[in-house]
Amino acid sequence: MAAESGRVEEEAQRRFLRVKKQRSLAREKLRHVTDIRIVLLGAKGSGKTSALNTILNRPSSQVPGRTAQCVLGRGLVFGRRLTVVDTPGWWMNYFSAETSIFDRDQLILSLSLCPLGPHVFLLTVRVDRAFTETYRRAVQEHLQLLGRSVWTRVILLFTFGDWLGGTSIERCIESEGPPLTWLVESCGNRYHVVDNRTRGDGFQVRELILRIEEMLAGCADARHPGVGREVMEQTEEKMRREEERAEERRKRKERQRQTGKLQLAELTPLPELRMVLVGGRNTGKSSCGNTILSRRSFCTDGPTTSCEEDTAQVFGRSVSVLDTPGCFSLTSDLLEPACVLLLVVNVSSSFGDGQEEQLGKQLEAGGARVWSRTVVLFSHGDWLGPTSVERRIESEGAALQRLVEKCGNRYHVLDNRRRGHGAQVEGLMELIEETLREDQLDAGDHVWTHQEMSFRSRRHQPSQNSTEAAPTVSPTALTPVTSSHTGGQMAPVPPEAAGQTEIALRGRCHFLFGLCALW
Repeated sequence: MAAESGRVEEEAQRRFLRVKKQRSLAREKLRHVTDIRIVLLGAKGSGKTSALNTILNRPSSQVPGRTAQCVLGRGLVFGRRLTVVDTPGWWMNYFSAETSIFDRDQLILSLSLCPLGPHVFLLTVRVDRAFTETYRRAVQEHLQLLGRSVWTRVILLFTFGDWLGGTSIERCIESEGPPLTWLVESCGNRYHVVDNRTRGDGFQVRELILRIEEMLAGCADARHPGVGREVMEQTEEKMRREEERAEERRKRKERQRQTGKLQLAELTPLPELRMVLVGGRNTGKSSCGNTILSRRSFCTDGPTTSCEEDTAQVFGRSVSVLDTPGCFSLTSDLLEPACVLLLVVNVSSSFGDGQEEQLGKQLEAGGARVWSRTVVLFSHGDWLGPTSVERRIESEGAALQRLVEKCGNRYHVLDNRRRGHGAQVEGLMELIEETLREDQLDAGDHVWTHQEMSFRSRRHQPSQNSTEAAPTVSPTALTPVTSSHTGGQMAPVPPEAAGQTEIALRGRCHFLFGLCALW
């Protein structure tokens, strides 16, 4: 143990001396730069936005949350005009192919927000977290989206510097192991530490600017060449078309919901609802179930290994939620009346042909009608920020678009971090009821209207002026009628209604089925 500690200390000292010599040589060619264009890169929660506020000496944003789209900041700092672009972060353990296409496009778009291209990329890494090989590969793949030469312009910006205490950053680098040392070497031994809690301390920002100028002194070209103007223009045009399609989808959904609400206005609300959560692994099914029921019904500490169901009163009705294991294949017995399938899709992750095929296999046992009772439920809604879910659907590509269309353009978003926010659950309940009603009408099932329910109430209500019990109808007073809704069996119809049978049984025999329930 002591030997290892001694080795780490020795390696840390060597790195310190090497960096000191490197910076000394760079200062011999140092030139004053009046404009500096900076792009902040890093994983989600690595401190990019806090670093931007520290560099520009701005107060923290009052609205917490993830940076979902590129944000541009400008300011005059120590006589330099700074342009700083904050970018959406990626999950630390996600490789670039697992990150959504929208987030990848935002990284490329960040280059266009710096006129003439950025001078430097500040790659934020938290010093208070372990840095594994998975995290290293994630960083490498995401930075490669910006071009091969990007590494010549990267400075590692270690955040949460207060965590170091009296430990040097060099010792932290050496003790962390090969993944972090590889990253430092790839950045040409350029690194800096900031403590975002001591924002008023201008020394750390002055040193950062000096570090940037030292890097620029050794560059033949003052700006990063980027990914090429043609690629940039294609990305911008692609995003413009996606925005147009997203608006069309949003308007189409709005028209569908308006029609559904008009139908519901004439119908009696369903007293109970049942929903089955289906999806891949790590999509957030259990968290969605907890949000819907507004309590911790399902464990979220590990993967779901078996089906679990819980029931609660939600907005005045009984709601049952069945949570299923990841990649669980649906069985026909789960498709009972008043049951809707919630196909959970992680909005923070990519969605391709493989996911679409897997979900199709999970639902194939439900038959052709299963899609008419399925709603796409996007989890991790906080990841979207100000970005509309329609924009996310259109940017991700054909696989996700096909899935949404199979479900009749029915989709909803849940932010499971806002479990107490009832509006998102209430909106989901309305969408589920609209889905069930539409499915019942399409299948020819009986749907109770307010008028029929009023008629039923009057038939079973005793007269206020009489103390006698409500009259009963004897079996001999019933007219037998067969119906497809009763499986071909005899269904009782009161004599007073028998003469109206021809009118009442128009369409899909809804009224006959209703009379069976009356008696």
